[in-house]
Amino acid sequence: MKHYRMEHIPAHEKPVLESATCDLCGSRIGAGKHYSVVDKVEIRHRTGQSYPECGRGEEATVDLCGSCFESRLVPWLEAQGAKVERESWEF
Repeated sequence: MKHYRMEHIPAHEKPVLESATCDLCGSRIGAGKHYSVVDKVEIRHRTGQSYPECGRGEEATVDLCGSCFESRLVPWLEAQGAKVERESWEF
């Protein structure tokens, strides 16, 4: 027979994203957007090791609004010789 005792485990605190702002212009990202509007910029660099059973590493990210991506980052990348590829998507 197994006998159990009750233990009180305090609630865990975790960060919950309330809002995000553009690192360049400071505007709020996604503010006032309708739930079906897609306007998302993802810039990240991941480094580390990955194995079938585990992995670890580090990720660097930047928060940008769509306007700064198009008006500031894309022109800078193209001036450096990068080719920005665009493709349509749907589902």
